[in-house]
Amino acid sequence: MPVSPRLLFRILLLLLFPFKSMAQLDFKATGKVIDLDTHLPLKNVSVVLDQTLAGVSTNDSGYFVLPSPIPYFSITISSVGYLHASREINLLGDSASLTIELKKKANEQLDEVVVNAYKNNNKIKAVEMNIVRINPEMIKRSPLLFGEADIIKALILQPGVTSTGEGAGGFNVRGGNADQNLVLLDGAPLFNTSHLLGFYTSVSPDAVQDVTLYKGGMPSAYGGRLSSLLNMKIKSGNVSRMQYTGGVGPMSGRFFMNGPLIKDKLTFIAGFRAAYPDLILNQLGDKFGSSRAFFYDGIAKAEYTINHANKLSVTGYRSYDKFRFDGSTAYNWESNLVSFNYNADISPKLSLKLNANYSQFISTINGLDKYYEFKLPSSITQKQLKPVFVYKPNDKHTIETGVDFILYGISPGSRTPASDSGSIIPLTIPKEQGREMAIFISDQVEITDKISLQVGLRYAGYDYLGPKKVYSYDSGVPLSKETIADSTTFNKNKSIQHYGGLEPRVSLKIGLRDDLSLKLSYNRGQQFLHLISNTTSISPVDFWKLSDRFINRQTGDQYAAGVFRNFNSNQYEASFETYYKTTQNTVQYKDGALLLLNPYIETALLNARGRAYGFEFSVAKNSGKVTGQVNYTYSRSQVQVLTQFASETVNGGNYYPADIDRPHNLAIISKIKLGRGWSFSSNFIFSSGRPATYPDGNYVFNGGIVTNYSLRNMDRLPAYHRLDAGFTFVSKRYAEQKSYSIWNISFYNIYMHKNAYSIYFRRDDTRLLGYRLSVVGGLIPSLSWNYNF
Repeated sequence: MPVSPRLLFRILLLLLFPFKSMAQLDFKATGKVIDLDTHLPLKNVSVVLDQTLAGVSTNDSGYFVLPSPIPYFSITISSVGYLHASREINLLGDSASLTIELKKKANEQLDEVVVNAYKNNNKIKAVEMNIVRINPEMIKRSPLLFGEADIIKALILQPGVTSTGEGAGGFNVRGGNADQNLVLLDGAPLFNTSHLLGFYTSVSPDAVQDVTLYKGGMPSAYGGRLSSLLNMKIKSGNVSRMQYTGGVGPMSGRFFMNGPLIKDKLTFIAGFRAAYPDLILNQLGDKFGSSRAFFYDGIAKAEYTINHANKLSVTGYRSYDKFRFDGSTAYNWESNLVSFNYNADISPKLSLKLNANYSQFISTINGLDKYYEFKLPSSITQKQLKPVFVYKPNDKHTIETGVDFILYGISPGSRTPASDSGSIIPLTIPKEQGREMAIFISDQVEITDKISLQVGLRYAGYDYLGPKKVYSYDSGVPLSKETIADSTTFNKNKSIQHYGGLEPRVSLKIGLRDDLSLKLSYNRGQQFLHLISNTTSISPVDFWKLSDRFINRQTGDQYAAGVFRNFNSNQYEASFETYYKTTQNTVQYKDGALLLLNPYIETALLNARGRAYGFEFSVAKNSGKVTGQVNYTYSRSQVQVLTQFASETVNGGNYYPADIDRPHNLAIISKIKLGRGWSFSSNFIFSSGRPATYPDGNYVFNGGIVTNYSLRNMDRLPAYHRLDAGFTFVSKRYAEQKSYSIWNISFYNIYMHKNAYSIYFRRDDTRLLGYRLSVVGGLIPSLSWNYNF
């Protein structure tokens, strides 16, 4: 049999250049892996050298550097959901850098169904636990409220994630408060996550590439919050052609565009969304009957590829909300942020990720009553710089280390008259400043094929800074304005109070079988920010407060264990996780506390500790004509006020249900492919009512009837339940089709259950009357059109 020239050339190379000597020549293949249709970079793609079976994975920008002992070799490129690709490489004659396009598998390209992003045993093999990943594109194919796909509403369907009610801002994770969630947009913190007081997430899914929620056990590179990390990454621009996406619904419209500015070098994405909700609000009952609302958000991102090893990007975001309630009060709030990211592959094993960001949130209350017009703005700003080094000695071992510098600035509130003829007295609460510095390191290693370990350690130090006048109070009595003994004035940047401590994190995965694994984790965190609120859910009257001499840092510890099992060649997956979490130095409020514009805010607050525990069960079917997911969570969240004064005790000093305590939570998600681009989907949600405090009797005082209330949070609202359904039509018929539409017809709250957002009472002479407030009490149909071209 004749020997081919290619085979002969390989044999000669192996004979003339032994592996050891050739390794010293340091041959490298560099390249980038992108999606064939979107031209977006693909991360975590496996690139394997066929001759030695050594391999690497692409980074977040899709780049890889693959060392080789010989200059002529072949590689295999593979990724979940894509067809494998192969390349023959001759480093003596060809370019050392190449671009590889991967094509999606046909059965996943068309009419795709994704319940979550874990596929092909990822949940079994990954060392991390407590993680939820959401595909933003798939949210558009679920039942929608007002025709708008919503990231947080999709998260609330997942185990361990709840909200305080219909249309409530923020979200709660494993019994944690809403302010205990760190929400990042391309590395920059987002202090407000909601539009329209909670009906919409403040970031459109059209702009987001992936969404990852860590429900505890977050990587050591992140800190500053106790409950969770929600990491949203903005899409990159298409490198080869312009693309346009958008949509129109009953309450909002949006338009996004992306593409190249300089071929193979500079790309961009930009988009804008605006709402016109007044027509709908007027149909939702007395709560919104005379109200007006408007919001918009815009986002832009530019990415510049310096070379295969260096890439930088800049992301800008702005949102604005305006809401008027019953003509007497108007609210507006806005978010502004800029995030700079630089990624560099220093060597095949060492890389740098640098993030610098600025984030600002401003909330303003506007009084509209005649002679009492006023403006009351409050704000928080954060400036951050974080370099992170990632060292990968091999595919089974990753070390990450870095530092984190943060500067906080808070304006608690400033009331000024809006007219010269008003009766408003100006009042300004002094600003606050704080500085946080942290150093962290983590080590993830695959000890054996069955056992993987991730160990992390973070040290965070915090200083509360001047200028500031700090009061001191008489000892042995509760803090109040009347017990002020003295005051001390601190100069600018002078440290008033210091807090610091270690934050260990550890995760262990034990593979019991190829389709079964056990995971354990422990996480400790510190939080130096507090959201001061007199409402159950996030609202425009809330404001942020830094830890100081009287308000300690929050600390928390979470222990978790989980079992993960896949069935029938990964068609089905199931998981069971349990957790126990304790928190120290959380904020509670005295009865009748004055919070807004209180220059002695520490006198209105109580120190508390909390505990949360529960378990989460999930089973999902990820492929086939019928797919779906059943998620059930049992969780308890309790609070205990710590005080030495009997007059300040709450519920006798015992643990009592926190405002967000909802023991039972069930979500059933289903989707059926109907064929010809059509699909049917439905969601059913059930959750326990949240705690409330109701009247339990009357008594006579000075000749008048006074209502007596029960112990705090010892009653409950009725249980919440709702059924949604919808039909989706996708006009895409083949993988290379560039222009297509997605039509969504949704029916929200099908059986028109009037879920109680709150129950309140009013006295009418000798009678005490109760009222139920339902934000959404009827069926809400919607039709939306999403386009891509």
